[in-house]
Amino acid sequence: MADKNNTPTPPRAMRRQGQRFTKEQRVAAQEKFLRTFSMTANVRAACMSVGIDRSTVYAWQEHDPDFSFKFNIASEEANDVIRAELFRRAVQGIDKPVVSMGKMVYHDGKPLTERVYSDSLLSLLAKSRMPEFRDKQKVEHSGPDGGPISIKRDPNLQLLTDEELAQAQRIALQLSHRQGGE
Repeated sequence: MADKNNTPTPPRAMRRQGQRFTKEQRVAAQEKFLRTFSMTANVRAACMSVGIDRSTVYAWQEHDPDFSFKFNIASEEANDVIRAELFRRAVQGIDKPVVSMGKMVYHDGKPLTERVYSDSLLSLLAKSRMPEFRDKQKVEHSGPDGGPISIKRDPNLQLLTDEELAQAQRIALQLSHRQGGE
């Protein structure tokens, strides 16, 4: 079986369960997956177009740096498709049929339409592009009962020289990196 570009992409039915793609089949399947994903922004739909399971895509991402790079590009392209649609609906508007008493209204034999815009999508676009439209957030920290935060210092640390204190900080930083990396 081949897709529109005559690229051989065997559907799952042509391969036995657990049977691996040949290198050529894998490359063709990856290309078709990426092409579909970039247009639909939907991993499931792209997998179905190729006849693979989504776990295959995750394995490719993990073990194939070239595919992982191309997947990130396709993901950005998919995001651009979504952004374009948001813009179209919010700024350019869409034609919506005029309905009266449950029936479409016609004028000169053609359906009558009105141009409608999405204020909520326009708001999302503005928030994504312009900081002054984003929701303001303020975080404050306080101690018990809204009072100040008290910091208890170990009296032994006050006995350390600046050099000893800097060395202790480096050791603590190294330990935190080791614990975070495990």
